[in-house]
Amino acid sequence: RQYIMGMVNTIIGHNLRRTDMDTKETVFNRDREEGEAYEEIEEKLGIPVPRLTCLAEGMAYDSYFLSEGLRDGSVFYTYGEMIVPLSIRKREGTSIMSQTFGGELADQFIIEVNELPVQIYEMEYEGGEHSYIAEFEWEDGYYVLTGKIEREVFLKVVQGIAF
Repeated sequence: RQYIMGMVNTIIGHNLRRTDMDTKETVFNRDREEGEAYEEIEEKLGIPVPRLTCLAEGMAYDSYFLSEGLRDGSVFYTYGEMIVPLSIRKREGTSIMSQTFGGELADQFIIEVNELPVQIYEMEYEGGEHSYIAEFEWEDGYYVLTGKIEREVFLKVVQGIAF
């Protein structure tokens, strides 16, 4: 949990630097096609992975990360110079999932996407930069989409979430 929280805080607070790593239970691969990455994450974690069916212009699949041991993974998209990660975590038992994020909370609200409640957070940082976070749960999965992108663009991507 600390690893993924640190990773999200790093992504939101700074530009993400790409690093390849391979260990016994960890995969970071940018050569796989998006569909194959989603299938592998679903197979290894045993939970559905939401598809982003409405990507913003200039937004594209980049790579994915999978850690079976930690029961989590991420699918990374590029948008201009920024990385927009979709973090995926398998819930065990009756555990409650949540994350903390850097910056000051500027706004929060809930939208419905295909009858799924999605909590949206707008974070503000020194210098006036903003980032957006969409947090939702489905079956045994906990999902977080984050990005330092325009509000309207982010909400359009979130509206296109489908299982």
